[in-house]
Amino acid sequence: MATTISSGGAEIVAVGGLTSRTFVRGGGAVLVSGGTTSGLGVSSGATLTLLAGGAALAVSLGAEASATVSAGGTAEASVVSSGALLQVVSGGAAYATMVSSGGELLVRSGGTQTLLSGGTAAATALIGGAQLVASGGTANGASVEGGSEVVARDGKTSGVTLYSGGTQSLSGTAAATVIGNGGSEFVVKGGAASGALISSGGSQTVNSGGIASGATVLAGGLQVVSAGGAVFATILSGGKEELYASGTASGTVLAAGGYQ
Repeated sequence: MATTISSGGAEIVAVGGLTSRTFVRGGGAVLVSGGTTSGLGVSSGATLTLLAGGAALAVSLGAEASATVSAGGTAEASVVSSGALLQVVSGGAAYATMVSSGGELLVRSGGTQTLLSGGTAAATALIGGAQLVASGGTANGASVEGGSEVVARDGKTSGVTLYSGGTQSLSGTAAATVIGNGGSEFVVKGGAASGALISSGGSQTVNSGGIASGATVLAGGLQVVSAGGAVFATILSGGKEELYASGTASGTVLAAGGYQ
C-alpha cells in the first residue's frame, strides 16, 4: 500500500527500517538514517535527506524537488527530472543516476557519483567531487572544478568543461571536452578523445594507447603526446603541441602562432 506525505508531514526511516512506494508532496519530508526506502516519489517543494547508513532505491525527483545524500548515505537508480536537484556531499554516493535535461546533480568535495551500465547524467556539477562513468554509462555536459571525472572503457561522455583543478581520465570515449585554465585531460590506453578545445592554461595529455583527434589548441594551451600516444588533425591556433619519442602526430595544422 502506498503512503502519501503532504505539506508539514515527515517520514523518518531509522536503522533497520524499510519503506516502499512513498509519495512526498510539496512541503513534506523524508529522512532516512540507517534504513532503506524504495520507489520513493518526491514532488515539487518536497525533500529527501539520506544520512549515514541510509539508502534510497529507485527515487524519482519531480520538478522543484530536492534530495541530499550526506556522508554514509547512498542513492541508487535515481531519476532527476527537469527542475529537480540531487546533491551529493562529502562521503555520500550516488549510483546509476539518470538526470533529465533541466535537472541538476551537484557533487561536492568528497562526494561521488557512479554511472553504471545504462545510467545517464546531464549537467552534473563536480565541485571537488568525483564522477565515475563505468562501462555502458553516459555523462553529458558535466562541469568539473577541483574534482575529477573518470571514464572507464566503453563509458561515454560529451560536452564536459574542465575548470581549475578539474581532471578527466579517459579510457572510454569523450567528445567536445572544453579544457579551461588549470584543467587537464588525460587520455590513457583504450581512450579516445575527439573535438577537444584546449584554452590558455589547459592541457591534454595523450598517453600510450590513447588517441585524440580534431583537437583545437588555443594560445597558452598545451597538447602533450607521450610515447605510444597518437593524435590526428590537431589545429594549433596559437597553442603548443609537445611530441615525445614514439608518440605520433598526423595532420597537424599550424594556425596563427601555433607551434610544435
